[in-house]
Amino acid sequence: MNPGYDMAMHARRKAQAEAAIEQGLGFAHLGAKWNITSVAARDWCIKRLTEDQCEKLSENGRLAVHRTSANVADRLELIALCRRAGWTDAKVARAIGCSRSGLCDWLKRNAPDGVADALQDFRDEEAA
Repeated sequence: MNPGYDMAMHARRKAQAEAAIEQGLGFAHLGAKWNITSVAARDWCIKRLTEDQCEKLSENGRLAVHRTSANVADRLELIALCRRAGWTDAKVARAIGCSRSGLCDWLKRNAPDGVADALQDFRDEEAA
């Protein structure tokens, strides 16, 4: 066994990964919790967890998971609030657990005419 290997850390990380699966969280959450990149967290999990557990973590980390119109509207409202507070897209993306390019792609799909217009569309749908 590697003399620098920490069995307690291994057990702790495994328990945290299992808890993340139960909570619907992904590799980005684990990376932030362990102070490593999400890719490094994924690599650690691939070596030590089952394939099924890794797949669940991967699915949980996708931005489009649980894409209901209410969640889209809530996320748009959050983005609008953050932007009004002067946050950059990179900071907003970190806050919601994705990359800046992931946020931009999500906005292109869900708010092609801008966040304000998309929010107005949701408000109009609720009023109807």
